[in-house]
Amino acid sequence: MIKRVLFCLLFLSCSHQPKVSFRKGEVMGTSFMIKTLNKDDVLFDDAIEALRKLEGKISDYLPDSEISRINMMAGIDFVPVSQEVLNLIEVSLAISKQSQGVFDPTLRPLLETWGFKENLREFPSEEEISRVLKLIGWNKVIVEDDKIKLLDVGMKLDLGGIAKGYAVDKVIEVLKGAGVDNAIVEVGGDMYCLGSGLDFKGWRIGIRDPRFNSAIIGKITVSDRGIATSGNYENYFMYEGRKFSHIIDPRRGYPVQNVIASVTIVSSECVTSDAWATALSVVGWEEAQRIVESNLELEAVLIKEFKGSIDVWVSSGLKENIEYYEN
Repeated sequence: MIKRVLFCLLFLSCSHQPKVSFRKGEVMGTSFMIKTLNKDDVLFDDAIEALRKLEGKISDYLPDSEISRINMMAGIDFVPVSQEVLNLIEVSLAISKQSQGVFDPTLRPLLETWGFKENLREFPSEEEISRVLKLIGWNKVIVEDDKIKLLDVGMKLDLGGIAKGYAVDKVIEVLKGAGVDNAIVEVGGDMYCLGSGLDFKGWRIGIRDPRFNSAIIGKITVSDRGIATSGNYENYFMYEGRKFSHIIDPRRGYPVQNVIASVTIVSSECVTSDAWATALSVVGWEEAQRIVESNLELEAVLIKEFKGSIDVWVSSGLKENIEYYEN
């Protein structure tokens, strides 16, 4: 799923900073930033090359990518894939199973039907939704050795709900291989905080107030963790006075209609944070809390909005790592 994440995560500066090197640019239809401490700029070349190569394999906008070839051969035949794409699809399917299908990498036909792929923002009929739902199903992605097949003609993979997190982890892997132990990598709002940050007390990351473009509700302090946020506050359209966001429930075929405005997930890998931020946006307020507290791998900041007011829930493992701001 391509989601334009809408992350709120802002980097908060410190007064006494060591030497900082950084590089930024565009990749996978979004921005990226790599920041390291006390290292030369040369190592950025390998990291950026890894991003470009990954984009060439997984972007569904590139006709020769492995994902595009899988989509073109849906219902027809298996497609050989690289180890990177195989790993990403296997992780996607594992989280789909864990989330009982709330996260689903085959969501693209629904995104197209609702106009979120071409920015058309259409409101489809119930008959159209019913027809397209037959093309959705993570359990219809067949993995055989190093080959992938989509079971039905018309199915399409869309890894937008997990690909940026995976890309972040790949860059971190490159940086660690070069001896970097203190850095931050961000792709389209998904990020990984490596090491202890600018003042060696941890990286401090702002959590956006979903009601305002530039306000934050507070900051969390993390080290060696991946962070991703999914929110309903930018990529949406209004229809008959109701907001319809790009976050679609793959079980029903409709954009999510609940009080959750944003989900920020912290975990050991950014790819995990990315996928679960999407999944928990779908399940609802109470169920999201239950899932987080029952999963030792996840910590979360959930924000719900109702009639202009917000409520914030922080998981037990993050409560000592969050500082709230007065707005």
